Amino acid sequence: MKTMSMMIKATAAAAMLAGLSLAQAEVVDFEQLQDSPFITMSGFDAQNNLIGGQNTFGAYWTEAYGVGATQPGDMVGAVINGSQLADTCGAGLSCPKGNNSQFIAMLDDGYFYLGRNDNTSFKVQSLSAGFIGTADLASYPALSGLLVLTGYNADGVAIANSSQLALAGPSGGSFNFATLNLNAAFANTEFSFVKIRGYACNAAGSCTSGGNLANYAIDNINVTAAVPEPSSWALMGLGLVAVGAIARRRQAA
Repeated sequence: MKTMSMMIKATAAAAMLAGLSLAQAEVVDFEQLQDSPFITMSGFDAQNNLIGGQNTFGAYWTEAYGVGATQPGDMVGAVINGSQLADTCGAGLSCPKGNNSQFIAMLDDGYFYLGRNDNTSFKVQSLSAGFIGTADLASYPALSGLLVLTGYNADGVAIANSSQLALAGPSGGSFNFATLNLNAAFANTEFSFVKIRGYACNAAGSCTSGGNLANYAIDNINVTAAVPEPSSWALMGLGLVAVGAIARRRQAA
């Protein structure tokens, strides 16, 4: 009976060690080269296969859609070089300043989903974002837009409350990037994937995601991913060895 108790304890210890994980901090910064700088709308073909709108940035994938777009392959955004805004932002647009690296600009009311290539869960702590408007900066209120993040589990069910982040109006003659922190409830929840959608707001505080007005720029999404701790696997192996040793001693007796 004592030997059996020891085996149970050793097995439980091994299982506990196997469940240990290490929170790995990562930044989705959109610096990776793409086949095309354009972000296009996803959709389905006649065989219900997903087509278009998918990009990979390091360990993460994005899948884009657009309220104003009508067909898969329609442009709903672009990868912009912040150090060359005059050449890459687009005619008639006012992209936010304060970021000299690459970032994603979602246009035509475009939005996207973000997830890990290995399908492991992750948390979102903060990100850098700004509103994209037109050259007529005087028409924009102090609250020009919102970013709304919604998290989902592996079954595609929304979990936890969505988190809203304010996108400020122009200051110093331009829109600008700002670091935005997710609320604690959202930031402490693990998701399989997250939807990031923009809204444009008027002077009365009414916000909408239509009319090709809800355009935003986003970069440097700070996340933590749950990955197995290497030492945990080694300790689990030791636990299993202990179980085997106990069994051999029992047979020898």
